[in-house]
Amino acid sequence: MDRCGPNGCLFADLLAIIFQNLLAFGIGWFLIGLLPFSNIFPINAYLAEHWLYLPSIGIFAALAAFSLDLKRLRPLWLGLLACLYAAMTISVNPVWKNDITLNRHVLRFAPDNGVAALGLANAYYRAGRTDEARSVLEGLSSAEPLIDWKIQNTLGLIHEVQGDPAQALLCFQKAVRIHPGSAVAQYNLGRTYLGLRGMGAFVSEGLWAVPQSLRGTQSDRWGGGAACCGADGAVRAAA
Repeated sequence: MDRCGPNGCLFADLLAIIFQNLLAFGIGWFLIGLLPFSNIFPINAYLAEHWLYLPSIGIFAALAAFSLDLKRLRPLWLGLLACLYAAMTISVNPVWKNDITLNRHVLRFAPDNGVAALGLANAYYRAGRTDEARSVLEGLSSAEPLIDWKIQNTLGLIHEVQGDPAQALLCFQKAVRIHPGSAVAQYNLGRTYLGLRGMGAFVSEGLWAVPQSLRGTQSDRWGGGAACCGADGAVRAAA
């Protein structure tokens, strides 16, 4: 009596077919898994390593199928394969040393990648290398507004550190025009305007309302809540 249910037998038959054609299955799995990210239909993104996690199962299956036919040479083959992957891992490790090395590596292969350029500039800025950060961002633009406002905001921070608040103000104004809903850009614009043109201009231009947008989680996240609430209180007292 056959105790195997229809679903169980079907699954067993499927596994048998896969193991009999493991090499073809592995190659097919890899190609099908890579298909959604191959930009046949543009997805406006670059290839990332994590996109290969699932397709790589097919590569390993194909390698396993190939090693089954080697018999006596199998240990040598597996040893060489392990050494190859170890060498490749060691050679790539320096790329992940920090944000500077990572984004410079990405820009080598995708020099027009605005996200990587912005990441590199921010890494330079955090390291105090403001001249290099500025050179990366000047003249850079992106088709994505959510990247463009960040470019202008970072340029504003760089000009501020370099002692040019007037140019910083222009950059923050551009950032707010591109993305009016950004609490970070609004905060930077408000405090720079306040410091550069004084309390009277701050009130007359209606910028006293900007600090209110930073109360709550946004202000906590960016560390500007105390400064914003202080500026708001000062404006209300002056009024």
